[in-house]
Amino acid sequence: MYSELLSSHNPGFLVILLDRSASMGQKYSDGSTKAEKAAQAVNKLIEEMLVECREGLIFKDRCHLLVIGYGSKVEVLLNGLMSSISKEKKVLASNDEEEDMWIEPQNSGTTPMHEAFQKAYAFVERWLETEQHKNCFPPIVINITDGEPDQMDLVYEQAQELKTLSSTDGNTIILNAHISTDSKNTEEKQNLLPSHSQQLSDDYEKFLFEISSILPEKLRNAAQKVNFLTEENSRGVVFNAQPHTLVKLLNFGTLAPLKAR
Repeated sequence: MYSELLSSHNPGFLVILLDRSASMGQKYSDGSTKAEKAAQAVNKLIEEMLVECREGLIFKDRCHLLVIGYGSKVEVLLNGLMSSISKEKKVLASNDEEEDMWIEPQNSGTTPMHEAFQKAYAFVERWLETEQHKNCFPPIVINITDGEPDQMDLVYEQAQELKTLSSTDGNTIILNAHISTDSKNTEEKQNLLPSHSQQLSDDYEKFLFEISSILPEKLRNAAQKVNFLTEENSRGVVFNAQPHTLVKLLNFGTLAPLKAR
């Protein structure tokens, strides 16, 4: 289980759910917002995915990427195989430097996380119904958020249903990243990949813990390579994550199946 290799003939499916609610406008000490840091992390991930899928001048379609934003509206921000995504980048000029960008930061509205999970379910279900994808490495869904959803009970139900969707190689994997700008949240106050609900401080943390998947061995090993401490039952969730921690989660949560070729 969770052992299939990604290839053009057997591509994987990655879904990123990106909170774009008003609270994502809160700023870090350097003046950038949560929305900006989150978008920057996702853009960096896309760059690295393209590197892993590139052979010479050709991009191999080893992975399909879907990004869904949720805030004042729930919408698909990016959807396609690597060869098409490579052509969709924009170039952002700032401080006399150019930066590749696919996802732009935005922060407005509430947190309709349940609608994002519903949309993700529909896409994942269709993906797995395709004959070509029935044996793929299971889809990975990563939810990046900074606060409680509008309807927590609906998110819980939708996430549990999403985790039941499976290929012959295993069930869909859900990872969650709760990000924070609170200066009191030092490195020691981050809670990374907990294995027991007793390690959590409140009902919201327990909710994210419950909707997150237990990390399969391949992802657990990849997490250890980027200096996360893991146990056999570690869940794919980080709390009060600082920007660099978000980058690390995205890295091991998505690139591990690509790099294992």
